[in-house]
Order: sequence, then C-alpha cells, then structure tokens
Amino acid sequence: MQAVSSMPNVFRYGINKLIPALSELVDRGLKSILIFGIVESLPKDATGSSADSVENPVIKALPKLKAKFPGLTIACDVCLCPYTSHGHCGVLGETGAIDHAPSVKRIAEVALAYAKAGADIVAPSDMMDNRIKAIKDALVANKLQNRVRTSFILDSRINLNNKTLQMFFTCRTRHLVAANETLSTRI
Repeated sequence: MQAVSSMPNVFRYGINKLIPALSELVDRGLKSILIFGIVESLPKDATGSSADSVENPVIKALPKLKAKFPGLTIACDVCLCPYTSHGHCGVLGETGAIDHAPSVKRIAEVALAYAKAGADIVAPSDMMDNRIKAIKDALVANKLQNRVRTSFILDSRINLNNKTLQMFFTCRTRHLVAANETLSTRI
C-alpha cells in the first residue's frame, strides 16, 4: 500500500494487496470503488495497446475482485494516458495532434475490455467528444449494455482535479509517479 500524499485517504494497492485491503471495508458496508490502472513495466506505444492487454493490472484484478466481492460495484477509469508512449489520452496523427476517430475507437475498445473483465461501470476520463456513444455501441454489440453502465469522470464532481496528476504521471515529462503495477482506489 502506498499513500498518495496530496489526496488524504487515497492509496495505491498492488493486485495482491487490494483484496485484503478491501475485505474489512466491504464487511463494514463499502458498496463501490473506482479503480485506476497504473503501470510501469508494460510496454507503451502510440495506441496504448497495453490498456486492454491481458497483462493490464485492471483486467487482471477485475475477475478476482468480482469473485471475492460479487456485490461490490466496481467502476474503472478508462484512459489511454498511462499506456501511450506520448502520454496523451488518444491516438496522435501525423501532425502530432489528437486524431479523433481512432482515439474514440481505441477508448471504446479499452472500455469493452474492462466490461468483459467484470467492470460494472466504465468511466472514461479522456474528455473526447463522442466516446460515450462509441462505448455504448461496443457494449450493445457485445450484449453488455444491461450489465455495464457508462459514466464519465468529472474532476469537480469527484474532486480529482490536478491532484490526480500526482497519483498518475505528468504528461509533459511522461514520468510515472505511481508504483509498479498498482491499482489506485479511493477509500
């Protein structure tokens, strides 16, 4: 467990530490969590291919969490930033600007992978126009629309704003602050 200094009561947990940490809280009435994948050892590339890889810590943790806590609602942040070599939450075009269509497609693919792995809510934080529709379309095409909800993360609503950057990384420097292969959970 690693504390996030700028966010009281927010900790980073490795996959093997997350279930023991949540057990007491779930027993005391915890109903939902929001998890973020934080990686250092997975390869990064232009499209964030590790975001929906079977080696992704979110995808590894979801089935374990659902098996241990079937009544726990699990929301997953859907973002490409931690997985791209350039640190942006999208696919870049030849000019270096975000290429909207492939970015939305990629975000929907990641959301679908999280849904298939057991997420109850997929919550994109990328702020890309039309990604909710793309995610919904992917869920419908895979008959998951009645099991998985789609939401989006608003910084002001859940108070993550700039402090989130300390928990994850600084895009400009592409330097990860997070511990190796950890999941972050706000408790």
